[in-house]
Amino acid sequence: MPDSKIDWGKVGALAAVVGAVATVGALLITILSLITGEPVAINVLPDDQTPGPSFASVGSTTPKVTAVPTTSTTYVEALQIVSERDVTGKGTVNASGQKFNHGIALSDLAFSNDPDSAVLALPEGFGSFRAVVGIDPNSSPGFPGSGGARVFVDGVRVVDTVVSAESPACGIDVSIDGGTRLELQAYIVSGERKDVAFGDARVVGSADFPGEPSPPSCR
Repeated sequence: MPDSKIDWGKVGALAAVVGAVATVGALLITILSLITGEPVAINVLPDDQTPGPSFASVGSTTPKVTAVPTTSTTYVEALQIVSERDVTGKGTVNASGQKFNHGIALSDLAFSNDPDSAVLALPEGFGSFRAVVGIDPNSSPGFPGSGGARVFVDGVRVVDTVVSAESPACGIDVSIDGGTRLELQAYIVSGERKDVAFGDARVVGSADFPGEPSPPSCR
């Protein structure tokens, strides 16, 4: 029989070569990641699957994925105000007779083409804006009147509704995913000046605050 003695010196040298190759490969992947600014992956599939490209995927386009809200829900009065005009209340507000400890109210002195407004900066991590909209009954009490309420996200109008002194409050629940600015507007529609209140107004993150039952959605 031929001599089957193992040459451990050669085995050790081979192991050293394999280790060096693995180290160089890892270094190349790191360099490619730094150059492209993107993660670099190499396909490694079992023998029973059809292999993809054997080269590193460099500069590939990643499909857009909707971000999952991660930030804690926050009331709007805690957000940074970029600009405001005729804001009549922050914190405690009254929307159609329903009192809220958090919210914002705007006068409807202005017309629809130049409304009163509050522009708020939106940090990352929020998924939607929710509020209860109504007329503050303490503004020009005893006189009829109605006001318009609008909501914009990054300049795009997502809500445009009208509330009156005689109508019940209505609810808003709109997406703000990826937005950087939230604008609330109020303008006069008819009758005497009224304050339009956005009660319980908040930007919702990973979980919403427990609150009152939501009123019917604003039309």
